[in-house]
This record gives sequence, C-alpha cells and structure tokens, in this order.
Amino acid sequence: MKKSLRNILSVLMSAALLSNFTLPVTASIDNSVKNQIEFISEVTLPETAKIKTGETSIIQLGVTRVKPMVSTDPDNFEVVSEDETVLKIKELNNGTISATGISNGKTNIVLSIYNLSTMEKIEEYVCNVEVSDSFSDEKELSEKEIRMVAGKKHELYINELYNGLPFMGDVKWSSADKSVAIVNDSGIITAKSLGETSVKAVIDDVEYQCSVFVECLLGDVDNNGEIDVFDAVKIARYSVGTTDLAGLSLDAADYDDNGVVDVFDAVSVARITVGK
Repeated sequence: MKKSLRNILSVLMSAALLSNFTLPVTASIDNSVKNQIEFISEVTLPETAKIKTGETSIIQLGVTRVKPMVSTDPDNFEVVSEDETVLKIKELNNGTISATGISNGKTNIVLSIYNLSTMEKIEEYVCNVEVSDSFSDEKELSEKEIRMVAGKKHELYINELYNGLPFMGDVKWSSADKSVAIVNDSGIITAKSLGETSVKAVIDDVEYQCSVFVECLLGDVDNNGEIDVFDAVKIARYSVGTTDLAGLSLDAADYDDNGVVDVFDAVSVARITVGK
C-alpha cells in the first residue's frame, strides 16, 4: 500500500529533526555595502600555454567567487598580451580568455584584477605562452568511458595533446543509440534510459569514441531500479549528514540537478512515490 504524501513528508522531517536540521536562510545585503564587496576571492591562470600560429585557443580561468552566480565583470578585469606581434587577445568573457597566435615566438598573457570602487590593481597573474606552427595535431577525447544516471548531463570535449587545452574547431557528435543517450553539437550528453551506447566525435574524418553506460535512474539512490520512499529517506538523511552517498547514488540524489543534495530533493522524490 502506498503511503500518503503527508506520512512520507513526516518521515523526512523526522529524519531532519533528529539531526538538528534547519532550512537554509537567504541573507540580505544592504545596497550601500554590496558595492564594496570584492566578489573575486581567488583566480588561477595556467602558468604556461601553447597556441598554434593562426589559431584561436580558449584558456580557462579558475575563478572562485564570494557570489558564484555573478558573471565575470569585464570592468574589473584586464587582460593583455605583452607582444601583440606574437599573440593577440580577442576576448575575456565569463571566466575564459580567447587568444589568437599571430606569429612564432613567446610572450606573456597578463591578467590584472582591479578593485571595483577605487580601480586600484589588487592582483596580477601571468601565463607564459609559446606560439608555433609546428605543434602536433594529435588530439584525444576527454573520456573514453563514463557511467551516468538517467536524466543527468555530462560534457565531453576534445583535447589537443600539445597543450592540453580543449579543441575549438568543428566537431561532429553522434550517439549510436539515442534511446539510451543523446549528444548535442557541443558534446553535452544527456542520459535518457538504462542501457549502453557509444558517443562518437569526428574531426576531419578522424573518429574518437566514448562508451556510455546509463546504470541508474534519477531519484533511485539505492540503484535497485525503482524509486520509492526509501530513496527519499536516504536523500533526507544525507542532506542532514546522517548518512553518506557517493558515485551514481550521489548523482541520483540530486533530483533537481542544481549541484546540491538537500531536503527539497527528498521531497521531490517522495512526491513521485505517491504519484503527485
């Protein structure tokens, strides 16, 4: 017999109360203070990079923020090439630097961060760049085998072996069995149902393949092929720190796919069990 939603929610909240669980609180910040907050807490820039002459590469920044949802603000970032005859910066956008190799040689990319209030430089980062037309064309797929939860997404990309950076040229992506998983033009795989398929990337008639195993359903934390109240309870207990989850079980627990497993995921799974 199915338990009512009320009973299920009671179980979930009881598990939460046993661990002194409190719902998250959103703090408000006065506007006069908000403008003084330095949103950037840490930036990492690769120490070295290799870029082919005549090609544009994307260099990924590691940006840790006080407010992660705030996008990179070009007003307090400045990025330059010390020798534009060797390398030109095309764009700094949303945590990436777009740079084009002009001629063989070496130069530095210099990234400066300024205080938004005073426009005083507070940090500087340097990446040593080599530009050459003789780098190898060899590439590899970022992963050759992945295991996924149905309903989740996962991104594949092609790496250029000479610099370890993602290949930014044309790639044709396809899935051998679209009922199991599909892939879009950007290499993002969406798992659809339990099973196995192969995702293929093609660059200039060269093929790269990744085996995709979809082994778990979204919400099926115990991986038994069914979504039930026990899954909801496990998610609730994990959200208050009374049990551990890992791997596919942890992926399955994040029902709303927001990167956080909390009591709201548990409630969503509980609603499924009673057909709400």
